[in-house]
Formats: sequence, structure tokens, C-alpha cells
Amino acid sequence: MVKIFKKAFWVVLPACVVAIFLWPRENNQNSIDVSEVSFNLKLNKFDSTFFNLPLENFDSSLSLLREEYPSFFTNTSNQFWYYQRNDDLQNKLYKEVKNSVNHAQVQRDIEDLLKHFYYFYPEAPKYEMTTYISNLDFYNPVIIQDSVQRIFLATDDYLGPNHPAYAQIDDYLAFYRDARFIQSEVAENIAMGIAAINNDDLTLLNQMIWWGKIMYAKKQWLPKVKEDVIMRYDKTKWQFCVDTELDMWLFLVKEKLLFDTNEETKRRFVYLAPFSKFYTDFDNRSPGMVGQWLG
Repeated sequence: MVKIFKKAFWVVLPACVVAIFLWPRENNQNSIDVSEVSFNLKLNKFDSTFFNLPLENFDSSLSLLREEYPSFFTNTSNQFWYYQRNDDLQNKLYKEVKNSVNHAQVQRDIEDLLKHFYYFYPEAPKYEMTTYISNLDFYNPVIIQDSVQRIFLATDDYLGPNHPAYAQIDDYLAFYRDARFIQSEVAENIAMGIAAINNDDLTLLNQMIWWGKIMYAKKQWLPKVKEDVIMRYDKTKWQFCVDTELDMWLFLVKEKLLFDTNEETKRRFVYLAPFSKFYTDFDNRSPGMVGQWLG
């Protein structure tokens, strides 16, 4: 009986994929009125506060900072922070941040994002945002710390994709280091913390559905942001997905990859990469993470 069901499933699934693809789609713009959501984002500039500490009487000035920003000072000595304050690279990064990152715009953008978030989740923690210099920690540009109701933003990770500070990383990774993606990255980190997922289901499809929830949430919270920016694709890569959506679905169905539990399959289609691996002639034109887009 199980074998009969599986055979029927693989016969019916391609037809369902085509039907979904051809189903009329409405371009529903989120028109939620958040004017009644009472929230003002507090922005704490650890970056500018720290790099303007006077070197004379540094210890006494730092003690006040320890009280205000305890998250930064776990198991660290004053000497460590003195070296950080005098580090040439970090001081250069701070100067670049001052020239490249508009803190006031970031505050407005994240406040708008969070107002939409609180419309759906009024009991969620009321976040503050803290900006800091991470010494180019590309793996953690945004950190959500619910225990202290803070969003930490590494401002030196958003100097622009062509900035010399990013010369040592691949172009496809430098692409994400653009300030226009700050809203999207913050929204994604919040959504990842609340989107339900069955951790016992190791299939590609389960990962795609989870990312689909995250992307849907981002679209609801960022109604004025273009979809390619929400997904953090350039327009060419986004258009590739639009143009080849049916082909991608049929490929995954034909190759029976949707229920594949191989970690390599997720690397091919879900994880961050310069392109997705269909092992066809259009691989180099595809963006990475098409499984997230399809989800």
C-alpha cells in the first residue's frame, strides 16, 4: 500500500507543481496601518561612544561604559579595551562608518520594521538597537539577544560591496555588505527565531518550507521594500528565478530531491553560495539559495 501511495505521489506531484505555477497570482501590497502601534526605537551608538572615549582617564570613562553596555564587557579587561581603542584598523573602520552609514536612516528603517512586527506580535520584547564596530565579523552582522531585548548591528559590515575593507572576501559575499540590506537582515534574524520547524525532518522540502515562512514574514514586515532586496538578490538573479521557476520545480521533482535528506543537497540549493548547483548549463546564471526563494 505504501509503495502504491509513493508511486501515485510522484505521478501527481508534477501536475500539482504546474498547477500552482499557473495559478493566478495577486500582487497584494501589505496595507497594514501601523500608525496606532506605539513604539519608538532607541538607538544606542556603542561605536561612536567608545571611539570617542578620551585616552586620558580611560579607565574611569570605560567603567561608565561597562555599566551602560554590559553585553560587551563579559570577561574582558580594561587593557583589552585600551588596545581596541588604539587599534589602527578599528579606528579606520569607525571613520569609514561615520562616512558611509546613516545612523538616523537605520533607526527609521528598523523602527518601521519593528512596528510592523509588533502589529502581529504585540507581546514580543520591545527591542533597542545597539551599533558597534565588529572588526569585520562577516558571520554575525546582526545579533538578536532576547535576554536583554537588544538588536546588535555591526556597522562596519555595511560599508558597501566595493569597499576596500572587503577586498579579501569573494564578490558574492561582499555583495551582501550593503546598507540597503540592513532592514532585511534584521527582519530575517527575528523571523528565524520564531518560525516553526520540525527539526526531526531532514528533507530539503522541510528546509524550503521553513525559509518560505521566513521570507513571507519579511514581506509582511517590510511592505515597502522590493522583493529582490528582501531576498538580497540583485535584479538579474531575481529575474532568473522568476523566469525559470517552473523549470526549477520540475527539476527538483524529476530528480526526486524534495525529500532528499542529504546535507549536500541543502548546500546545493539552500545554503549561502555564489550559485545553485543543478549541474546544468544555467548554473552560473543562477543565484545561490534558490531553495529559499522557491520556499
